[in-house]
Amino acid sequence: MKGKKRYKYIIVLSCSCLSEYKPCIKLIWLFLSIGRRFPKRTKHKIITEARFDGELLSTDPVDHTETPNFTQELAWELDKKGLQQHRLQRTSIKIQCYATDGSSTVKEAVGYVVLDLRSVTTKQVKKAKQIMWSRVLC
Repeated sequence: MKGKKRYKYIIVLSCSCLSEYKPCIKLIWLFLSIGRRFPKRTKHKIITEARFDGELLSTDPVDHTETPNFTQELAWELDKKGLQQHRLQRTSIKIQCYATDGSSTVKEAVGYVVLDLRSVTTKQVKKAKQIMWSRVLC
């Protein structure tokens, strides 16, 4: 496939739902499921970091294969007014993917995705149709 650009994708399901024990608290929930079209690199791992509201959350390292299986969740807790304020300010969630090898602590940037907080639904997502593929930008 010489001359053609191979894009990397990561599947991201994000939603905001009410917490059962605190009805005034919203939970921004980001579910990372599986990637596709990643270049295979033996002895490397992929770490995904998500930044929202100055807080950085990261996933556990997964094998750097063509279809990495993340199957991990990241979540931030907000009150209802805080969520409304972030939506008004058009706050985004930046998701970055890094490749690391086991022998060093150096992280090599693989790509990133930016999700607009206004696109986050306030209903629980149950249908597979609502899962979205996002292109990882290099």
